[in-house]
Amino acid sequence: MSEVQLPEQIKGPWDHLLILTYGMDLPFFEHTLLRELPARCRNRIVLGDGAHLLEISEAHVRDGLARAMNHRYVAEGIFSPQAAHAKLIMLTNPTQGRLLVGSGNLSWQGYASGGELFTTYQYQAEAPQQLGAFLAVRDLLEGLMLRRYLSDAAERYLQLLLQGTPWLHQSPEATDRPVRHNLNQSFLQQLRLEVGEQPVEELIILSPFYDRECRALEQLLILLQPAELTLLVQPGRTSLDPVALQRVLAGYRGTARVQVARRPDGEPYLHAKLILVKQRDRAVCLQGSANLSQAALLLIDPQGNIELVNLLSGARDAFDDLLAGLAIDPALVEVQNLDLHYEEPEQLLSAPAAWRLTAAAWDGTQLRIEDRGPRPDLSGAVAILGVDEHRIERPRVDVRAVAWKPPVEEARRFDRPVALRIRLVDGSQSNPVFICNTAALDAALAVTAEDASLSQVGGLDLDDHEIETLFGLIDSTLLIDRRSLWQVAGKQASVADMEAGDAQHLSYDDIDYALLRQHPRVQQYLRGFGVARAGRTRLQVILSSISGHLLEILDRTSQGPIAGPGAAVIGSTDLSEEELEAADEPAAPQGMRSPQQRTQRLLKSFINRYLEGITSAEFRALVGVEVLAQNYIIFSHILWRLWVKDWLDYNFMVDAFTRTWHAFWGDADDPGCLTTASTESRDQIGTILREHHTVATLLASLFDSARWMHTWGWHAQRLALRDFWRVLLTRHAGLITTEVLEQTWHALADAYPQTTPLPAEIVADLAELADFETSGSFLRALESRHGFPAGSCQFERVEVYREPLDRTAPVNCLVIAVHNALRSADEAVSLVGEWMRFQPLDYYRIVAPTSHKAERVVLYEVREHEGLLWDSLTKRETILGRIDSEPQSWAEALAQLQALAEQVQARLEVPQIVSTKAEVR
Repeated sequence: MSEVQLPEQIKGPWDHLLILTYGMDLPFFEHTLLRELPARCRNRIVLGDGAHLLEISEAHVRDGLARAMNHRYVAEGIFSPQAAHAKLIMLTNPTQGRLLVGSGNLSWQGYASGGELFTTYQYQAEAPQQLGAFLAVRDLLEGLMLRRYLSDAAERYLQLLLQGTPWLHQSPEATDRPVRHNLNQSFLQQLRLEVGEQPVEELIILSPFYDRECRALEQLLILLQPAELTLLVQPGRTSLDPVALQRVLAGYRGTARVQVARRPDGEPYLHAKLILVKQRDRAVCLQGSANLSQAALLLIDPQGNIELVNLLSGARDAFDDLLAGLAIDPALVEVQNLDLHYEEPEQLLSAPAAWRLTAAAWDGTQLRIEDRGPRPDLSGAVAILGVDEHRIERPRVDVRAVAWKPPVEEARRFDRPVALRIRLVDGSQSNPVFICNTAALDAALAVTAEDASLSQVGGLDLDDHEIETLFGLIDSTLLIDRRSLWQVAGKQASVADMEAGDAQHLSYDDIDYALLRQHPRVQQYLRGFGVARAGRTRLQVILSSISGHLLEILDRTSQGPIAGPGAAVIGSTDLSEEELEAADEPAAPQGMRSPQQRTQRLLKSFINRYLEGITSAEFRALVGVEVLAQNYIIFSHILWRLWVKDWLDYNFMVDAFTRTWHAFWGDADDPGCLTTASTESRDQIGTILREHHTVATLLASLFDSARWMHTWGWHAQRLALRDFWRVLLTRHAGLITTEVLEQTWHALADAYPQTTPLPAEIVADLAELADFETSGSFLRALESRHGFPAGSCQFERVEVYREPLDRTAPVNCLVIAVHNALRSADEAVSLVGEWMRFQPLDYYRIVAPTSHKAERVVLYEVREHEGLLWDSLTKRETILGRIDSEPQSWAEALAQLQALAEQVQARLEVPQIVSTKAEVR
């Protein structure tokens, strides 16, 4: 047990530094550590507990001691529901790394006082035995990003660290996991699994903090049942309720000892945390950031703290030296005679119900603040930068952030660390946050513009020029068609060939795909299918951007409606008559294209290339399911975002939707990419589809596009959507779970925040779509099912005598212009049943081959449940009994979906402003 050996531990050829801490002494960091880092280490990240960061930001606004904060290094908060208490120092470069995991915060006391305990790990390509420790840290970081506990700037520079440390993406040779976090499993459970079934002879505990009722200690004793217990305490320092301790010890059946522990130098405070389990021939040690509290040991995120520990095992005496550095009084002490008391946790600024700023960033053109809690009205708000201030004009607002362009003269303020506050019109002010100057940091780090652009795929919140740049990068990243394969293979095509798209003489026969599979552009697809490789690819950047955007939607829509009263209504348009007329007029003279027209042409061309690739049997066979599945995830998301943004005409979009879906999921003529994949590949595809909410994106696209087609009376497009929906219901309905339906609701809530359809309403509309039929589509389907010539069936209006009415009446008559139709009672019953399913009537009449010279006639009275088949050529009459329409093959799947929707709706916190079906129509 000793101080961190600084600056020795941070010396080396490092490119990246990451520090996780609870509290942070930034002046100590700047004066003691920052100066000692090698010049090549330009990516320096300090992440601390969010509430503590806000407290120290307030202090440093007053004292001015943080002189390089968010300019020469990133200092941001972890805004988790409970305390972010993990502590580590990690340094990496592309071939090696050093990791220290322990109990000390970023401060002189935490790193240099000697009252802390750290474990050090090393990684080198030639000595990878301790890789597992680093991978646990990567898993923790990805968990924090997945939960959106970090600012965008923090995530950006963490991603740079992960990209610049390719060995962090390798699989470890050993199965040891010496470093553990508690995002998904409590430390108590992890310790129990590590201890195993061998009896525990002795349990030794050193912790400066316990929970009020000593529940963590109690549960630890119940689970491990040690024969002996030794508690090492520090009188006057250990936060522990003696009454609660006595209660727990009274229920403990083993031998308990409470002893005083000190540092040999006389300084009493020990901040180290240690749980040492001794068995007959081995020992297990849990040591790190976790105190002996419920929040640290028993609970997981979001109810518990975020912690990081070393969980090590060895010989029975392997960890005795940890205690040898302590002065432990041999005399046992009665609990009531100790100077022990419980200290209430401090109350911090980051109260969940309060609005507070959590981060701010300057990228050289705009300011962007991130906040949490109920956001007040920012109309007329003023940004305060030190002694200067300016009104926030034309802000871009979403649930996570507010961005605006400050006056040009204010840009000089960002050349040095500066805190920002927001003053509302009522005079109240927000807490301060120090602006992260990403422009300055990027200049030092030389972050590639390509990755920054690709990370915009998630939201597509771009202007025309940025769209062109982004899709150019996507084109150079993905394999979407024959042209992509030719580019990767180094083949050359003429301009005419390229303009022609999938030109026939860009032959697949000229491509050696076995060799091509070794190309990095192909290899990136294999990483999502169990092939371990180092590095972070552009494909991963795109997929991460999509998943990150989806998590933002979940976060935003879970908080209720955020749009103003002018929010769009599903199936309606908010354009005026003048705007609609203008939309039909050419925006530029013939031969010239506006930026918007160029963008639309580019998008359509790119989407058409994708459609040509995914619908080509040759392309699909050549590239394999790994490419097709990940491309489908990306294009499914892109098409939905383009649909929501209303950038392309709806006819084109519906065609793109249905062609993409049919190619991937299959139809009557094509089994589809998913069906033809192996069982193992289908399982992997299912996993990545769930990770990126792809089935939910499909349902949202299908629901919304079908509603618009219904509103406008575009029956052909609605029938195309219906045909695919029937395929999905009959082949893949099992993929639609309560989780998928909830994600679908969130996607639609993001698109229509004020008029979001309820989950049950979504399924009801989709059920209506599955049953949708027009007279024409019904007749053509009837012809196909019964083998009648195309166009041979039609409806006519005729006058007939109705016996139950005792008079003539006009009725619909189905005319089948086929001489050999209606030859049997079975055929007659089938045709009536199908007609019933399409159109409920009280009377059905079918004739063949014409209505005025009928050779055969079918009559059926619904109320009497009676009918007959009359053959005028043979003078034969066949009585038809009761006829009922048979349920469609997809009816059972729809009933299951309706039940799932009710479950989702019951548990979902649906905002009261969400409308009913009549309102969104």
